[in-house]
This record gives sequence, C-alpha cells and structure tokens, in this order.
Amino acid sequence: MLPTYSKANVEKLWDILMPLGILYATEVVYNDKVIATRLEILYNGWLNAHGSASDQDYLKLKPNELARYHIMSYAANNGYKIL
Repeated sequence: MLPTYSKANVEKLWDILMPLGILYATEVVYNDKVIATRLEILYNGWLNAHGSASDQDYLKLKPNELARYHIMSYAANNGYKIL
C-alpha cells in the first residue's frame, strides 16, 4: 500500500506543527526496530488522526492498533474529548 500524500507534505506538516506542540508522533519499537509510526494532531479538544506507516512483516503484532491505543489513552488523560 502506498501513501496518499508525499513525503514532502509530511515534512511540511512536521516543520509547521511540531514546534507548536500539536503534532504527536508515536513509534512502535520491537526488538530495537521501529515497526510502526503514527502522526496525530491534537488541538482544541480534538484528536485528529493524520496517518500511519508500518512494516508489513510485523502486521501480525498489530503495531498500528497499539500506537492508536497509546495516543487515544494519552489524549483522553489530557482532556481531549473528540476523535
């Protein structure tokens, strides 16, 4: 599966939103290897899922679900109410 947006667009998003503290990146690491990454925007009470990427060889471990659970738990514990 290929992304629906370019790497350049992700880099722009990172450069603009990360310094504002509203872009969150979650990595799932297994045996010292990053097997999944998610980007989320948390702003004004909303958790907005932006995108994820994962190593296809590790999908049986459900890394995307783990990353999603992590950021949803973080957001809920910090007062975010809407996904």
